[in-house]
Amino acid sequence: MPLLRSVLFTPGSNKQAIQKARTLPCDAVILDLEDSIIPDHKVAAREIAKDATLKGGFGFRELAVRINGLDTEWFYDDIKMFSDSAVNRIVVPKAEDPEAIRKLVKTMFNLGYSMQNTSLWLMLETPTGILNSRYLAEAHPSVDTLLMGTSDLSKNLQVPSDSNRIGLIHLLSQCVLVARAHKCNIIDGIFPNLENQRAYRAECSQGRLLGFDGKTLIHPSQIHYANLIFSPSSEDIANAEAVVRVWNKASSEGKGVCIYNGRLIERLHVDEAKRLISVAQEIACR
Repeated sequence: MPLLRSVLFTPGSNKQAIQKARTLPCDAVILDLEDSIIPDHKVAAREIAKDATLKGGFGFRELAVRINGLDTEWFYDDIKMFSDSAVNRIVVPKAEDPEAIRKLVKTMFNLGYSMQNTSLWLMLETPTGILNSRYLAEAHPSVDTLLMGTSDLSKNLQVPSDSNRIGLIHLLSQCVLVARAHKCNIIDGIFPNLENQRAYRAECSQGRLLGFDGKTLIHPSQIHYANLIFSPSSEDIANAEAVVRVWNKASSEGKGVCIYNGRLIERLHVDEAKRLISVAQEIACR
């Protein structure tokens, strides 16, 4: 699975922002054709985003395009536009109906997409989307990432703004559970207040504690803390390496369990330690 600690939304119509995104340390860039683009600019944004994908230059960053909703007048032309581009990650807003996702896959296949090499990133941002999250995740093998649309969720649920996100916790945890059960990435929603860095860091930390892989972002200033908080710390890495060493020694002695720092170590702890080491190695290569 790709590393997705920091996933930056960039308006598909903003050439300057797209150019800057090629130089930023985010893990992924989503060229947005939906919420950030007014109706009169939809066609132009589509052309600009297509040109950006053909020019490339995004390096290690995952590149995705958020199309307009499946029930909108722009949807088909959006999906057709990128059928012959370098983009193989399509973000579907307001995903609700598994059958609609399967129809989307059929449409993409007919347009020439290789569905074995194309990922669908589904946004869960409505009550129906949350209720159907399990079935959306298993709608097609190309679905490999779920993104929380927490702003729309709060509005639709009539949940008051709260720094602890009390009204959303059970939904966020449910979606993490669904993602893990279906081996998908799961990305937390945006934090809209760019001036409150303290609250933003707290929300990133909460997201990591809930099990998210990373966070969607709306501004480059948010990248640093997303990368920091959703990365293993130096202490995490040192502990993981020690666990693997102790386990390897115990295994060479024919033991199925061992003790490290007074804690029982089993295979599951070693698997998690190796995962953290692998993530740290990938980060170090960037």
